[in-house]
Amino acid sequence: WKRARTECEKVHPGCLWLAETVHRSFNAYCRREGMYSARDTEAYEAFDIEYEYDVREVFDAYLRGEAPLSHWLDTLCFQEAVYPENYNKLRFLENHDQPRIASLVPSEGDLKNLTAMLYFLKGTTLLYAGQEFRNTHLPSLFEKEPIDRDMGYDLSRYMRRLYEIKRDVLGSDDDFAARADDERHIAVLERVGAGGKKVGVFSLRSACGDASVPLADGIYKNHIDSEPVVVEGGTLRCGGQPLILTEG
Repeated sequence: WKRARTECEKVHPGCLWLAETVHRSFNAYCRREGMYSARDTEAYEAFDIEYEYDVREVFDAYLRGEAPLSHWLDTLCFQEAVYPENYNKLRFLENHDQPRIASLVPSEGDLKNLTAMLYFLKGTTLLYAGQEFRNTHLPSLFEKEPIDRDMGYDLSRYMRRLYEIKRDVLGSDDDFAARADDERHIAVLERVGAGGKKVGVFSLRSACGDASVPLADGIYKNHIDSEPVVVEGGTLRCGGQPLILTEG
């Protein structure tokens, strides 16, 4: 792949290289059976972006209630520690090989929090056709199955706003950290870079409660809906809706 990239650059410079790397367990299985399987750290030698299958199994375990939120968030922090400084992960909730996220997370409030968190994460956001309509049926790759646009929901406007925040507010060149309130399933994510500090609070079970945040006391604007958010004593009140705040 390194040779392929070098040769392609000669005739068509500037291509973006995406690797569909494999689940962590399959990578380990291949090596155990004597078959070569490139680790994600190796793949970055030739590719710009990689699928996030290295942490997908932990995410799936969390959705099934078999792992705490903190375990999933810890794997995201681990990515920050082991990959190159400019690493780029393809972030997704569903794709052509994975179950529809709406079939796993039926609550609209929970799904909106999870979707906002998806955009907040460092990396490139992947949306799968029909995700905006909360499609629950995973279409076949070999049969004609048009997207159902009449599900009664359309998150297109919401996703467009999250994209604008990702592009204009979050940027890409910064450090990432995360911590969890396992009892209430609230994720607090932090990104710090030249553009200041960005904090996301995502209630993945739409629960209300106080959340400890790494922000100075004051009044902030939630970039998603422009509503004011008060931080006092390093704590804010989470009303079950996703929050994206900036400082500096």
